Amino acid sequence: MDETVEAVARAIERANKDDRYGLYDYSKYKGSSPPHQVKDHVEGKTLLATNDEKEARAFYEKLEREHPAHAAIEALKAMGWKPPEKE
Repeated sequence: MDETVEAVARAIERANKDDRYGLYDYSKYKGSSPPHQVKDHVEGKTLLATNDEKEARAFYEKLEREHPAHAAIEALKAMGWKPPEKE
């Protein structure tokens, strides 16, 4: 059990340190539309591009909040854990 807890703790710690997602505001640059963007630095993709600053911020904060949880789940899967099947 201690190995599992340690593996999950390390995964969460790494996830909290990495800079996977970025929130960008290009509204000061003419011709940049839509100006509010959320990017995934690992995949090199823009995940959201919108004219709504609040929408971009909420999406970015959701990704940042959930990223450590996804890392923990992946650590568990690597140790043989299988998530419950959806009904």
